[in-house]
Amino acid sequence: MHFTGKTYQRGVSKLVVILLVLLIVILLAVGTAAALYLTGVVSPPGGNSAEQQQVAEQDEPEEQQRAPSGPAQYMRLDDAITVNISREGGRRAILQARIELMARDEAVFEGVERHMPVIRNNLIILFGDQRYEDISTSEGKNALREDAREEINDILREEGEEPNVEAVFFTQLVTQ
Repeated sequence: MHFTGKTYQRGVSKLVVILLVLLIVILLAVGTAAALYLTGVVSPPGGNSAEQQQVAEQDEPEEQQRAPSGPAQYMRLDDAITVNISREGGRRAILQARIELMARDEAVFEGVERHMPVIRNNLIILFGDQRYEDISTSEGKNALREDAREEINDILREEGEEPNVEAVFFTQLVTQ
């Protein structure tokens, strides 16, 4: 068998074209797979690793991480919190609040009881930093309730307790 130069060149050029087409198809497939993986459409084989799952849990809002279950339960803080607050014109006013907490797990209340001195201290500081004009509106009172809830949950989290106080309610709120 003897190959002429033209026949050999045609065979090689066809082979080169086929290889280039295959290379392009492979690159497109790999690129598509990488894009789908990076956008989260496709997960890695075997599911998420423990590290990926932990990162995903940190990205979820706290309420979704530990979905509360069961009926709402309430806990009254025994003594009212009474503090001096600022008023327009440099005058002072008094803020007195009776508070109840709402959670769905008794363990949350056990943590609150265990750390009550820190919780009361931080709530006294939080309430004492308020201005009379700010808490005289419904929005101001609701913001204070939310700040108190966040403060209590922060303390519980720092102390290794369940930070699942869902709501803080003022059962009495007096400003003078």
